[in-house]
Amino acid sequence: MEEALYYILREVPMIRIIRGYMIDITGIIIIALALFMFTFSSSIKDTFVIPPSLLNLNTIFLSILIEALPFVLIGVLIAGVIQIFVTEEHIQRWIPKNKVMAVIMSCIVGALFPACECGIVPIVRRLVVKGVPIHAAMGLC
Repeated sequence: MEEALYYILREVPMIRIIRGYMIDITGIIIIALALFMFTFSSSIKDTFVIPPSLLNLNTIFLSILIEALPFVLIGVLIAGVIQIFVTEEHIQRWIPKNKVMAVIMSCIVGALFPACECGIVPIVRRLVVKGVPIHAAMGLC
């Protein structure tokens, strides 16, 4: 047990692990400081005047994001089910060898699939990783 731990610690230096997370931590700190300054500092609020068109853009962006998020989460959930229960052998058995037939079959499956264009992206990505050819995967979209 000690030999395995020594091997892991020797191969992955601690500084490399810390350096990998340092960028993430720094970004989070910078965003938190910016939000704090814009929220609680009255002098910054008086200095920067945000035009109404930018506020309108912000509202539209957030509304689209909030509307699409549940569908993306459903797609990620379905992709997780595919990862666990569908094997590469199932994919090879279900996809026809003929490219045209594979595209037609994937178009039919894509029409029956309970996901919108937001949720289908993680599903198609997982299927491609599992071995679905690209020409058949595009039919699902």
